[in-house]
Amino acid sequence: MDKQAQHKRRISSLIRKLLNKKEQENLSVTEFCAAQQIHKATYYNWLKKYQPIRESSTKFIPIEMPAIADTAIFAEIELPTGAIVRIHARVEPTYLKELLYP
Repeated sequence: MDKQAQHKRRISSLIRKLLNKKEQENLSVTEFCAAQQIHKATYYNWLKKYQPIRESSTKFIPIEMPAIADTAIFAEIELPTGAIVRIHARVEPTYLKELLYP
């Protein structure tokens, strides 16, 4: 049989279903590739192209900014790690974003 004829082309919706099924069944990459008769490189290409982007834990954190008259601190931000960042002067929101996520 011709080598190209052996390759199966799968549509994107099927690839997404297969990737979801792999996750649900907790298969290893090796087991999944053997079951689907694909090379590991094909699996990783599919994963890169079709897996939905998961929410990152490094999203911008909402902050509360007290009125300047209430305190000498302009902003106090508690990070998920427990660290506290205190800013004593009015700054632009873009500055805070760059400070927290360089």
